[in-house]
Amino acid sequence: MKKISLVCIYFFMSQSLLAMPSQILLMRHAEKPDSGNELSEQGWQRARLLPNLFTSRQEFKNFGLPMALYAMSPKKDDGSIRSIQTLKYVSEQFSIPIEKQFNRGQIKELVAKIKNEKKFNGKMVVICWEH
Repeated sequence: MKKISLVCIYFFMSQSLLAMPSQILLMRHAEKPDSGNELSEQGWQRARLLPNLFTSRQEFKNFGLPMALYAMSPKKDDGSIRSIQTLKYVSEQFSIPIEKQFNRGQIKELVAKIKNEKKFNGKMVVICWEH
């Protein structure tokens, strides 16, 4: 009996350690202009339409609204903010803050954060990055 209890405890502990989002949506930022670090007008138009995907397309609706939004932060003061701008309207419409603590060189840290965040278990996480 004691052995069975230990096996059950181990099983449930290992399941909780493997908690992961059901869906991770990885997207590239919207269109950029010929020069500059912000979105082009076409990019802003696409960003405005992005919230509609989560309410109108079945493949997005299967997991509910996003639980978290992650956008690549600029590495320097004059770096690109296109990823943040791309998620602006999703953030506003669904009242979800944009997490922007990770820059281009911190992908491993971003993945570790998402994998270890229990509240993301079974939910959708959106990541907007460059390239």
